[in-house]
Amino acid sequence: MDIVDYLKEYGKFTLKEKPFNECDALVMSLIVYFPFYLIKSKRTYNTKYLLDFLKDFKPLTDNQRKRNEIALVREFCTCERFKKAKFIHFERERDDINYKQFQAVSVVINDYLFLAFSGTDGTVIGWREDANMACVEMVPAEEEAIKYAKQVSRFVIFKKMVLCGHSKGGRLAIRSAVNMEKKNKVVGVYNFDGPNFSSSFYETDSYKQIEDRVFEYAPNRSIIGRLFSTPRNIVVVKSKERFFMQHDAYSWEIDNDKFVVEEEFSPISTRLVTGINNVMGKYDSETKQRFVNFLFDNFFADLQDEDFSKSGAFKTRLKAAFISLPREFKNVSREDRDALTRILLSLVKEIVIQK
Repeated sequence: MDIVDYLKEYGKFTLKEKPFNECDALVMSLIVYFPFYLIKSKRTYNTKYLLDFLKDFKPLTDNQRKRNEIALVREFCTCERFKKAKFIHFERERDDINYKQFQAVSVVINDYLFLAFSGTDGTVIGWREDANMACVEMVPAEEEAIKYAKQVSRFVIFKKMVLCGHSKGGRLAIRSAVNMEKKNKVVGVYNFDGPNFSSSFYETDSYKQIEDRVFEYAPNRSIIGRLFSTPRNIVVVKSKERFFMQHDAYSWEIDNDKFVVEEEFSPISTRLVTGINNVMGKYDSETKQRFVNFLFDNFFADLQDEDFSKSGAFKTRLKAAFISLPREFKNVSREDRDALTRILLSLVKEIVIQK
């Protein structure tokens, strides 16, 4: 079953009857994608209010992801497990100049305070900020997440804190937890297929203080959740989708209240991630930033947000980048330029052919 089925099955149990688990953390990590910014009349509201809003809600786009999103919210608001939850401190920031895309919401239920951070929203700005993670120590969304966590933790004092997120949101959860002043309040940090940090990050005292409470998950053919450094104690989850589509956590398989796990990542995922990390790891931040700027300025700059999430448009631009990269990107050695070209070719093959 998937995460919506999990709520249908386990939603009849309260958190006292069946304690909080990894699937609940994924529920919170996905519910934050809902466009709470459209609910303008209140900053804090309960599940009944959200259900009333859903009666007349019509998403701007109609696709399977949106249908899953609405189904998840509806099950969340009606099930015994979460129907007494309250949503507080929703925040959304977007800065086209500094390439910042941030969204978060906190959920209070019983003794728990869940801080859920959204991943990329499918906009050009969001994807560019993700790419910038390879170039800078901390992107603007991470700075925003640190401020958000500190603010909410001061407001809600006597609660067990769980920080979680999917994709970029998982990285934001870890970043904000590491920077918490009172880390003893944090009982869990959940990263669902989010990009890693540099190896040195995991050696800091601040990270080591929460390391035993960090839980990381990624699908069998994960790419995003294996970027930048080797994942640490990561759980490999089985997905019913193929390659890049496995990043969609609605495709992750669940048995009872646990994920169905695989023994290891697929060989093709490992080859591709190793190639990307090895090549990009050779260059300093300035050179990597030029590479990112080259891709976005030349191939994605005029792509509209509503088109960027469409696989056809992305495939077309990626193939164009592959064709032009060898002659355009001349500030690296021929050997590594060829390696980057091979990586892009692998990406094109996997996205288009879906082997």
